[in-house]
Amino acid sequence: MAFVELPGELLSCILLFLDFRDVLRCRGVCTRLKDAVDGDVHMQYKIELAAVGMEDGPYSALNVSQRLAMLKERHDAWNTLSWRSHEDIPAPKNCPFFQEFHGGVFARQENDRTLYFSQLPSHIRGIGKAEWTVDIGVRFDVFGTDPAQDLLVIVQDVEEEDACWIKTSGDHLAVLWSSRDNDDEEFVAQLVVWNWKTGITILHVMGDNINSFVFLTPSYILLLANHHSIHIDSIAFTPCLIVLDLQQTPRPSEPIFLTELGYLCAFSYPVLDVESTIPSMTLRADLGPGCTHSPSVAVPFSVSRNDRLLVVTLEVLHRRPDMTTLLSFIPSSTLLSLIETLPPSGRRGHSFAWQEWGPAGSRFHSASSRFSTDGSCYDYVNGAAFAQHFQIPSYHSRLIIELYDFNQLACRRMHSSVGKRAGAETDRSMVVTEPTVLVGPGRHIFEQEVTTSCPYIRRQVVLFDQKNDFIALLLGEDSLILVSNSYVYAAASGSSVRMEIPPRGVAKESSIRCMRQGRVQDYQCIIRP
Repeated sequence: MAFVELPGELLSCILLFLDFRDVLRCRGVCTRLKDAVDGDVHMQYKIELAAVGMEDGPYSALNVSQRLAMLKERHDAWNTLSWRSHEDIPAPKNCPFFQEFHGGVFARQENDRTLYFSQLPSHIRGIGKAEWTVDIGVRFDVFGTDPAQDLLVIVQDVEEEDACWIKTSGDHLAVLWSSRDNDDEEFVAQLVVWNWKTGITILHVMGDNINSFVFLTPSYILLLANHHSIHIDSIAFTPCLIVLDLQQTPRPSEPIFLTELGYLCAFSYPVLDVESTIPSMTLRADLGPGCTHSPSVAVPFSVSRNDRLLVVTLEVLHRRPDMTTLLSFIPSSTLLSLIETLPPSGRRGHSFAWQEWGPAGSRFHSASSRFSTDGSCYDYVNGAAFAQHFQIPSYHSRLIIELYDFNQLACRRMHSSVGKRAGAETDRSMVVTEPTVLVGPGRHIFEQEVTTSCPYIRRQVVLFDQKNDFIALLLGEDSLILVSNSYVYAAASGSSVRMEIPPRGVAKESSIRCMRQGRVQDYQCIIRP
């Protein structure tokens, strides 16, 4: 019996084991397979999940038909930026301005020893609202959360002029410190990675130009630095992205300088103009690849962890006193696809030139004047999407919110459905395929003209009669959170919230404490340049 002669139910069961791309290839083979795919709700759900950048939730009790209906409803809500409700929540006076928004849970400091948590509701995905506070019992300055693992990380005694960032990915806990060297007053950064369940140190690297990092995969760390940081004799301060393989790095007995550490590969940006300098640059992405909702929420589906958006922010000075802020958007698949071309046991330290990855695999934009690079509020990335807002100075009552979606499958689907012309538009959404050429203050930043063309979907909504001056925008799976000096206003496909944010507080030598299900693990981290 030929494969296509099998009963339809059996055909569908077999095809379900395939990747969605293979399912679509089979669909184009013949009418019999096309009918098997189109007529099976499990197949349609599998394809639709990939098309909108989501993955199935393993703990939900809903059947596939219900999940598919919810998935389409959620996509329609985000595609038109239509939310069902909003909520204003005042925050306590004089609470520190430090907050996170991961896995549908908004977290902020109430004071120097208490955290406030709010699980924001979603009418579409059936997530209920919940609020709670946690008294840590000790003073702390910085915290990080991973709702999927019921994990809370706090850092104590961070000095006022220092900076600290926390990232998690499965068993890995990574902390980046940036502190001032007492000898020459220069800032020195140190990145430490532990297995937080065993306390074993996996990596301890230091350098004077490690600006920020993310987990590219559970075993790859992506650093934002410059060529001077990895080539000790180099004087090139051109930015680059450095990939460290945690499975190949030697277990440290003491800190290793980045210039002495073998790295897997690097991705170079265009060469800067001789009169351009970058005082500040940051790398942001959604929380680590393993992060999702807590199993107790039992979501029917969640944002895919396979392809995330990386956002590099470059603050550049060029022949003028004003700063120009550039945003570089990079789908993680752009970098991972090139990493896969490296020989398994080949030479380490390979460098990919800008022309190999940047023009077609990324997109440059100038940031809006209201874009915040403040490390205390940087959750403007979720999955493959980015959010920003701006208020026109002469029209403070009008607030514009923009979302950029770099899910490449969604871009191709939308582009084919609305026509082959670049920038084709439907309602509030537009697929952008026209190349971006830096103009205005950004056109002379690099040595040569820079053109980027990675497709994306731009969605925009205009809110009127907004009297508050919003200073930040946070993006979640179901909610948008707008932060003002007096309130936080959150809105989305399922809900919205607003909270008062008073000025940020500070405190002073660093230790880390991990807490999970009542179990506490301490790591005393004495960081010295």
